[in-house]
Amino acid sequence: MALCSVADVRARIYTSTLVDADIIAIIADVSGEVYERAGLTDDSNATLILAGKNAAYAATLRRMRTTGELASRVKNGNSEAQNTIDKDIQDYEDKATFYIRKYRSSGFSIVSGRMGFGTVDGES
Repeated sequence: MALCSVADVRARIYTSTLVDADIIAIIADVSGEVYERAGLTDDSNATLILAGKNAAYAATLRRMRTTGELASRVKNGNSEAQNTIDKDIQDYEDKATFYIRKYRSSGFSIVSGRMGFGTVDGES
């Protein structure tokens, strides 16, 4: 089950070369990776969905870079443009990792308190 849709990716990232089938393949691959890293397949958890979306954004940008759509340097006649997309990719990957860690730690709870003879609420 996918953690996000093509519309989610297209809402955040504009691409003119990747078709919906390419993005679906990226989402499927990334969803499997997120499930593996999280240790579960809970596709209804909001935190895991956010991790999947951010991982899909990063993977889409990485694919755009490798296909040449976001080449590091583009020269048109006398003008030249540079893309520094690596920082954006890293930011999305960091967010995905943050949400996966948050998901994994949400299942743990530490029970604390004092009980027994002579404690705060105990009677002597």
